[in-house]
Amino acid sequence: MKLVKRMNRKVRVLIGIIGSLGLCMFGLYNVINENLSFGPIILGIGGFIGLFGGILELKNMKRS
Repeated sequence: MKLVKRMNRKVRVLIGIIGSLGLCMFGLYNVINENLSFGPIILGIGGFIGLFGGILELKNMKRS
């Protein structure tokens, strides 16, 4: 619990970006190597949205 309180906002955003990138890559890898099933498409789209949102959040933090 103490570790979570010590993390600042930038570290949380960076962890989210890394997680979203992994999710997006995993989804895209499965879409390319398997047939077009619903699960990998959702993972790829969700990861991309999270990655895009995290990058925008990081840019807004640097402006402030």
